[in-house]
Amino acid sequence: MSRDKSFDWRMEGMTTSYMICATAKQEGRDPVDALRQEIRYRKRSGVNVPTMTKKEMEQAEHDMQVFTIHTILAVALMILMILWEEHNFRHAALNRFAKRFNVYADALLSGSINWEDILDCLREECDIYLDKEEFFRDTRKRD
Repeated sequence: MSRDKSFDWRMEGMTTSYMICATAKQEGRDPVDALRQEIRYRKRSGVNVPTMTKKEMEQAEHDMQVFTIHTILAVALMILMILWEEHNFRHAALNRFAKRFNVYADALLSGSINWEDILDCLREECDIYLDKEEFFRDTRKRD
């Protein structure tokens, strides 16, 4: 006789809750308060990986941000080459672009700005309209 999946999910949830409370107690924090914070974080972030603690999820989120920034930096290198080869940008202009790019990358990584802020600025200041729905579209295939 196979068990109901909801039973497995409940057990996983109870195990995770226990781990959160036990860790909080070891750290000298209030276990119930730690559990409340964990629930708030999971609701806010939309991430719900039962076997990961808040700390592990925050680390994974940070790792994903760093990977994203590294990917964007690779794109920036291509942009610098195109500006140099096709549009005759020279040393000073390319350096200004690279420095400004790093400012935005750091701001994105720290959370002081987000992609929507940049899209809004482009729309308001430069009259460049990009479809936010298309830009933030989830391209993963779902079953």
